[in-house]
Amino acid sequence: TMALSITAQSPADDTRFFVLDATPADSALHGKLAAVVTALPVKADDVGYRDVPATIVKLADELRVRQVSGETTPSTYVLINGLQRYRELRKTEESFSFSMSANEDDGAKPQAADKAFAELLKDGPSFGIHILAWCDTVAALDRTFDRPMLREFDNRVLFQMSAADSAFLIDSPAANKLGFYRAIYFSEEQGVIEKFRPYGVPEVAFVRERIAGQCD
Repeated sequence: TMALSITAQSPADDTRFFVLDATPADSALHGKLAAVVTALPVKADDVGYRDVPATIVKLADELRVRQVSGETTPSTYVLINGLQRYRELRKTEESFSFSMSANEDDGAKPQAADKAFAELLKDGPSFGIHILAWCDTVAALDRTFDRPMLREFDNRVLFQMSAADSAFLIDSPAANKLGFYRAIYFSEEQGVIEKFRPYGVPEVAFVRERIAGQCD
């Protein structure tokens, strides 16, 4: 849904997606996200599981180039489905105890993926690089981010969960009162909590049909 919405309101030649999908191979949804996104009229890369660390580090390198040049294009969106499965992106004590400046990196040692990921979260949006991530539990989310880094996600969507987990994510137990097929949208900046009914996963044929209709 996010990929479709972004594509609908963004110039095709100025929009880029990186798809990190950790859906298990035996799931009926395996490969679905990449299939939908690559059917869109934008540049999209389906990043394999083993290529994720290198891709994140490469994007952090691109961010530093943009910080020097002031460039913010192309608009880049990193879609992460199943964040809990990417152990390389989890926080480490070293990653959050030092400055995330590139000058702090050991020149003889490549930057760690978790440190690069934290750098993208903190500074990426100002230069056109955005992280959109889904995680299965709050406990898994806490293993990846500390509280300050979690606040870098201004827009959050919650499904039904415990009152304590809901309060951790949005300072409100509201998600504990959700029923099936309902979710909450929360904006940190605006302080807005809105209940909605999530959409189902679109079929690739549906996406291509709509794109063809727009072109006609």
